Amino acid sequence: MGVLKRTQEDLVLAHLKMYGTITGREAYSTYGIMHLPKRINRLKRWDGVFIGSEKIPVKNKFRETVWISQYWLTNMEGERI
Repeated sequence: MGVLKRTQEDLVLAHLKMYGTITGREAYSTYGIMHLPKRINRLKRWDGVFIGSEKIPVKNKFRETVWISQYWLTNMEGERI
């Protein structure tokens, strides 16, 4: 019997369902996903998966404020779930 390999999209979707949000920083540090927007775009093409996003401020290693994208699951009307 073979072992099923989880895709990066599967990991991102499971993370969103469990924790509610994800950023590129979290995706890289937790799952080694280097380009989260690509995974999000693929998930958006799946039937029944709706994802919202916004830019949020965070501090970089130089203590400067930078803006990163944060993603979450939504319903068809775009409301957070």
